[in-house]
Amino acid sequence: LNNETIKIHNNGNHSRDFTFVEDIIDGLILVLDKPPNINSNSEVYNIGSGLPIQLMDFIKALEQAVGIEAKKEFIGLQPGEMIETYADMRKFDDALQQNRNPTRLGHALGQEVNICIFYHVTIHL
Repeated sequence: LNNETIKIHNNGNHSRDFTFVEDIIDGLILVLDKPPNINSNSEVYNIGSGLPIQLMDFIKALEQAVGIEAKKEFIGLQPGEMIETYADMRKFDDALQQNRNPTRLGHALGQEVNICIFYHVTIHL
């Protein structure tokens, strides 16, 4: 938006588990509705989609949403950088016996990007 070049590591060959905030809230509500086992004081759950999205797909969705093609500088893989990360939701699903829908972001990337941009523009600018 500021006409600045973005650096894209590993030439864009990354994927991440982008999670929409409403999905985190839905997960927290599920946890609150089903307290941990009586033999346990607490549990830690990984909440995400479990569906990694290619970085370049995310960038394309942003470009489409704002109607501007980003200035990109493709650079190599940085030391210690992970190529793919995503949430392992098995413990959450097993404990809550949940047949949840994967994150909306994974299925409606463009729509969720538009919501984020609307929030950024109306609240922060």
